[in-house]
Amino acid sequence: MIFNKKQGPYTGKQITLKDGTEVAPGIFVYDDVIDNSQELVDFALVDPEKWRDSRIGAGTQEGVVNKEIRNTRILDVPATFANDIKWFEVSQTVWHYANRYGIDHDAAFSNMEYLQLLHYSTEEGFYKPHADSGPGMQRIFSAVLYLNDIVTGK
Repeated sequence: MIFNKKQGPYTGKQITLKDGTEVAPGIFVYDDVIDNSQELVDFALVDPEKWRDSRIGAGTQEGVVNKEIRNTRILDVPATFANDIKWFEVSQTVWHYANRYGIDHDAAFSNMEYLQLLHYSTEEGFYKPHADSGPGMQRIFSAVLYLNDIVTGK
């Protein structure tokens, strides 16, 4: 496995970090960071049996399903060899942006949760405003990566 500053692990795909737009203190938007987002959406939706109802509370496994607060489906995508290489590339890209954010904002982190894809039904999917930290879940920062148009969805 080769790893250097120009190439990431697993695929040798070159990662070029784009400049973001700060839309509020500490909140940045980076457009078009994933080249094949529709391919990823299609790939993720192929096997609906892998998706489950999203949970709320301390961690994804310990939490409870409460469709009055969060009505989404979730697909866990750990960066393991059991998953397609596409998810390694997405994880790698997210890690590079998270690492740069951490360096730029003195927000050091020693680990990163695995990716989770959320599917919001256009008819009834939602997640009420919430905080991404609390007892048993101390996140330094959170990242949201939209793979399709957030207005129309799919």
